[in-house]
Amino acid sequence: MKKAISFILIVCIAFSFSSCISETPHSSETNTTTSNENTVCINENGVFTLNCAADLKQYKIDVANLYNYLYNIKKPLLYVSIPVKSQSYGLNDATAVNKAEMKNLIDSLFIDYLDLSHSFDTSPGDYYYKNNCLYTANGNFLIYQKIAEKIGSYYSILTDIKDKSLITDGYNLKTLSSAAPAPKEAEREDYSYYVPKGSNNLSVSYYNDRNQTSKISGIFTKSIALEIKFHTESESYDASLTGEKLMFERHYDYFTVSNAAKTNSAIILHNLDDLSIISLMSQCFGKITAIDVRNISNDNLITLLDSLDADVYISLVDENRAYHKPYYKSSETISNNALKENSSAYPFKDNNRMLQVAYKTSEINTALGYMKDLVKVLKEKGTDLFFVQTPFKVLENETVLPEGITDETNETADRFLAELDKIGVNILDLRQNLKESGMDTSDFFFKTDHHWTHRSAFWGYTQIVNALRDDWGHNVNPDGYYTNLDNFVVKDIKNCYFAHFGTYYNKLFVGLDDITLIYPKFETKYTYMNNQNGKIINRSGSFFDAILDSSTMNYNEEPVTSTRYHTYINASCPYVEITNESAPCDINLLIVKDSFSLPVIAWLSLNYKHITVYDAAQNTQFTLYQLLEKKSFDMMLMIYNPDICFVLPRQYKFK
Repeated sequence: MKKAISFILIVCIAFSFSSCISETPHSSETNTTTSNENTVCINENGVFTLNCAADLKQYKIDVANLYNYLYNIKKPLLYVSIPVKSQSYGLNDATAVNKAEMKNLIDSLFIDYLDLSHSFDTSPGDYYYKNNCLYTANGNFLIYQKIAEKIGSYYSILTDIKDKSLITDGYNLKTLSSAAPAPKEAEREDYSYYVPKGSNNLSVSYYNDRNQTSKISGIFTKSIALEIKFHTESESYDASLTGEKLMFERHYDYFTVSNAAKTNSAIILHNLDDLSIISLMSQCFGKITAIDVRNISNDNLITLLDSLDADVYISLVDENRAYHKPYYKSSETISNNALKENSSAYPFKDNNRMLQVAYKTSEINTALGYMKDLVKVLKEKGTDLFFVQTPFKVLENETVLPEGITDETNETADRFLAELDKIGVNILDLRQNLKESGMDTSDFFFKTDHHWTHRSAFWGYTQIVNALRDDWGHNVNPDGYYTNLDNFVVKDIKNCYFAHFGTYYNKLFVGLDDITLIYPKFETKYTYMNNQNGKIINRSGSFFDAILDSSTMNYNEEPVTSTRYHTYINASCPYVEITNESAPCDINLLIVKDSFSLPVIAWLSLNYKHITVYDAAQNTQFTLYQLLEKKSFDMMLMIYNPDICFVLPRQYKFK
């Protein structure tokens, strides 16, 4: 049986029907401040809007603490800012300020964000009813489409969302005459809603105090559209029996909608006005749990969420609605202590939706001592030494970390390189090359890993070859043939990689990564030997056959955690010998590596006939010095990632 993927959708639509047609909030809601004075306005075209003046103090605290709650249980949060009628019609109320305040908070915590606030601005009459603040069928459907598209983009393993008919032509429009809610003095408009074309059987269950109170099963119109009781124009106004109240029952703490034809699941926090959106979402998910936040007491919402199993939260919030109960009874301030205290142990998201970890400054004397001894040994043997510093995922002056979290990796690397320069080591700092290149670095690294992507590593390879030739006088790749991407097959495999950082979370937290295969179009002839501390692996043939590890290329299977980055060379390579009979440079090259080097080594082998690879952290059979005693090398290339000094200090232990 296919395992279901859980999904949580938090929906807090701003206006209840009653607050759209009166000056006081719904009686079942709690006004958490004294400054919320929403008033009904009628513009020059006779369109009803609600002038909003909400105080966001409590709500901002709630959202921040909800995010921290989710961080502690390793769950993602997508925050959606929805359209507001007053803003769409250009009313100068608190909407713009409120949305800006919330955007600042969302940005400071790097919560996934979908801004729909201006989606209706060009033609608001198509998306709002004239005489209330509810969305029309077109408005509900557009919001549903945008959410589904964003989910499909961010959380691509939600297979049901990939059915495009669910968000395009899979529905029929139904219209009910004079059924849209309106104030007593206003004319009622026709009420329209979408009904799916299919005949999926649904089951709807209602709960109060965790106890199931009722259950109804059947097709959409029999299970979701439960109370089709509409008054005609001649009858007295009754909001509870019209329009938006068509969908689902009313008096419950939460309800569930099960769709046997789907597998994914969602949890939706709402306050009744979003029921048409929920009805549409029921066609995309195997199970939706919709919680009416107005019926859940202060601290019971989090308790209820604790009892539910899901992978991702989505908040669909109107910032103008401050009439809600706090998620945490004692919340008074915004705190991200959970992130601060665990930032060096557990990954968190940065401003580019990349998972990061943060490190404090580290002592460099131990590694520096090993390097000083190594420089002396290599000088005695006549071996040139070149040190390549790869970029670090926290990019200086570009990566923005959550408030209160700092990373000092680049500072440590700067101090270390300055000391290497003093003892005469040739240095290529790719961090500086990247900064000077002006490249877009938003996808330079994997989302779920600390490594650079294979495309980025190829860029790094070209920089190394250029430096060897132009700066250090080596006769390598004189015509640029081996660094010209036109001479390579470039194949992207989408959504197939879920790496180390991602394993702290579920696969929906930041989504999946792509893997890129880059291999030569021209002929090559290789022999490859990998001594994994006594276990010998031999391969021969072309670059594709010998250098790429076919065991990691099962891309049609479930995404794996760490091996697919290591498609090049191998994940475990304490000692490797590579011979390329087709390469032009007949010198013995020794590469001392960490994991960042693997794809670079693969492409460097196109230039050099003989490459020996040594990993000080992985090799338990012999030290680097013992290797230098047994074999002679013309050049030694060290390719290290900046955090290696303190994450794996043994990487510098050469004797």
